[in-house]
Amino acid sequence: MELEQEDQVLTPEDFYYPEHQAIWRAAMNCCNTGNPIHVLAIVHEMSRLNVLEAVDSWVGVPYTEPYLTQLQFNTWSAVGCSAFARIIKQKALRRNALTVEAPAWEIAL
Repeated sequence: MELEQEDQVLTPEDFYYPEHQAIWRAAMNCCNTGNPIHVLAIVHEMSRLNVLEAVDSWVGVPYTEPYLTQLQFNTWSAVGCSAFARIIKQKALRRNALTVEAPAWEIAL
C-alpha cells in the first residue's frame, strides 16, 4: 500500500505524540499537494503550518530536521507501510477505547 493510501487509514490523531501528529499532518499535506515527502519538504510544510517551533520544543532539539532524519532512518520503509499503519491504527483504537471506558469505571465505582 502506498503512502497516498495510508492517509485514508490514518489520521493525525491516531498518533500518540503531538510531534508525530504534526509530522503526519505535514507529510499528508505534502502528498495531497503533489510535493515529494522528504525531510526538507516536511520541515517547510511544518514551518508553513506554524508548528515547527512547537515540535522543536516537544522533541528538545533546536531544529526539527535532525529529529525527522532520525525518524526516517529508524522507522518503517515503504515495504512495511501497511503493517505499520495497521499497528498505529490498532493502538489508537485501544487508546480511544480506554478513554471511553475510564468514565464508565468511575461511574460504576
